[in-house]
Amino acid sequence: MRRLCFARVCVWFLLGVVGCFFTAGVASGHATILRVFPAPDSRLHESPEAIVLEFNERVERKLFSIRVYNDKGLPVTTEPPTMEADRRTIRLDVPQLNNGWYTVTYRVISADGHPIRGSYVFTVGTETEAKIGYSSATKLHEEHDIRKNAAYWAIRFVYFSSLLALAGWVSVRLIAHPLAVFDRNRFRRITFTLLILHLIGFLLLAWNDLSKLSEGYQAKERVEMIFGTFVGISYLISALAILSGFFVLLRRTWSDGVWLLAVIGAKGLNGHAMGYRIPWITFVLDVLHAAAAGAWVGAVLAVTLYWRYRNDDKVAPHFHVLSNWALAAIVALVGTGFCMALLYTNGFTNWIDTLWGKLLIAKTVSVLFVVGVGALLRSKIRKRQTFRSRTWLIADIALYLMIAGITGVLTYMNPTSGMGPVFWHENVKGVHIAAIITPNEPGATNQFNVSVGTGRHDEGFKKVTLRLTYLDDPEMAPIEVPLERVPTNGSPQSLYNYHFSKEGAYLPFDGKWNLEVRFQNMNEVEYVTTKNFFNERKGGEQRP
Repeated sequence: MRRLCFARVCVWFLLGVVGCFFTAGVASGHATILRVFPAPDSRLHESPEAIVLEFNERVERKLFSIRVYNDKGLPVTTEPPTMEADRRTIRLDVPQLNNGWYTVTYRVISADGHPIRGSYVFTVGTETEAKIGYSSATKLHEEHDIRKNAAYWAIRFVYFSSLLALAGWVSVRLIAHPLAVFDRNRFRRITFTLLILHLIGFLLLAWNDLSKLSEGYQAKERVEMIFGTFVGISYLISALAILSGFFVLLRRTWSDGVWLLAVIGAKGLNGHAMGYRIPWITFVLDVLHAAAAGAWVGAVLAVTLYWRYRNDDKVAPHFHVLSNWALAAIVALVGTGFCMALLYTNGFTNWIDTLWGKLLIAKTVSVLFVVGVGALLRSKIRKRQTFRSRTWLIADIALYLMIAGITGVLTYMNPTSGMGPVFWHENVKGVHIAAIITPNEPGATNQFNVSVGTGRHDEGFKKVTLRLTYLDDPEMAPIEVPLERVPTNGSPQSLYNYHFSKEGAYLPFDGKWNLEVRFQNMNEVEYVTTKNFFNERKGGEQRP
């Protein structure tokens, strides 16, 4: 009874840990803008030579565009943009621009398979009235609230859990072949049930992701997306592999192995691995990680589903094989997972401050529980002490489902801390407060914009302050940015009715900062919002 209670406590504890992280709110997903020139909502004294966008990860070399429109809505150039060799920077050369305000709109596909698109405004000329473009500029830093869009996260859970279960179950035939022939019909039924479940998860995920990716593209470009990008090739190979599984699985051992490599390898082409600067390294690690995860899940499923035959001499010996295989898989999981996390976070730089880092901690804790439960099961299997061991098997299954759920979110989030322009918005008791810092470069002139929307019953304001606190040096006093009010020139139905701006070198150091915006109305009621952010010097050099 105590064993059962302890197992339940383990599972509920882990659910509580994950639940705490899921209340964290928004988190940046996929590649993000690292540097922009000209910066959003910036004012230039003279015409720029080019529009330059730099991303924190590689982007696809096809289907990218930058367009610039003048205040009459006409394009300033018809020339296509170019991409640098590192595939992280795209550039559009522009002719001499007259004084006025200009709109930049761009569209790219990140190498990890997500659309990145947005628009922003900049102004040329000191005499030109600035045009504030908050609503469009915030698209630069597209964010995803994991508390919302539950259907999409459920789809990712079904996809990853079915992928691991199917790959693991097929690998049982390679690891412990006698179990597959012990009850052929049952093994076959389970195999094709998992295959159908994975097909459903794959179709739902592919339809959702490709619908987002193809938005705004013509039919010819959509074909190029399928055959010319990593995400398209990944889905194409996955579809062919899954469908072929209905014809080739369980026929030959070698063909099952090839099929497993195709399914897992195709998945590796769509994810963080392809966004890394040396993709083949992270691709190999990702494939090994997924294969190890599948082997562990397969061992757990096989022992669970064949548990009633644990005293059969044709089955019991293979439990030891599966137990050893599961242990080796966990070791491989830890090793490959550590290496990938090290590479994705640039040596674990500021990783603990991101939702990705917190989810990684939750996954690590789950794996530690797996190690503990696995050690207990190995001991019981070795000593033939199988009484009530089924409880621990159920706990292991629960851990597998939990890890699959975490992985579904983890693989969508951005592993790196938020560098580049800062875009922040919060609804504080009915008052909308937005803050934008561009380009967010230490030691350089940055533009600080604050926007406040008080709703229909506006009573005016008494004071607005923006304070910047350097968190890497607690002894340094906060820096107050002397904001100046900017006349509103947007729509009367705009979310914001007050705009403030200031240019200056108010970010003298690189590292971790905190911004704090305080808005006080005429009744001296104060509304406060805060956000931590990071910056770094060009080239990645750090403060001495």
